[in-house]
Amino acid sequence: MQINYTKPDRWTTMNDEYRYNSPKFIMRHSAQPAETTATSTGSRSFETQFMRMLQRVNVTVEQNELRLLDQERREQTELEWKQVALVMDRLLLWIFIILTAISTTVILRGSPYGP
Repeated sequence: MQINYTKPDRWTTMNDEYRYNSPKFIMRHSAQPAETTATSTGSRSFETQFMRMLQRVNVTVEQNELRLLDQERREQTELEWKQVALVMDRLLLWIFIILTAISTTVILRGSPYGP
């Protein structure tokens, strides 16, 4: 007996692949009672709608977590680059001051009117 299952949502994750293809899920959702009544059909319809809603909520929460992790990673990278820029700015300032002082000293010492 082969069971083909198609997912209700277009969003997929690795957990969904395992969940939809697991034996418990297939057995629980593919077992059809021999006799269906109006109440069991209504409850089954409610159950499927409720499961879809929970899956959508789960996907939304997972997407939000991924978005927050990505945002945190970007902010961390931005902070690191700001620190690098601050260090380089100070280093280049000191190089400029030293070179300016040396150039000024050489020019003034080499003047014919100096001591």
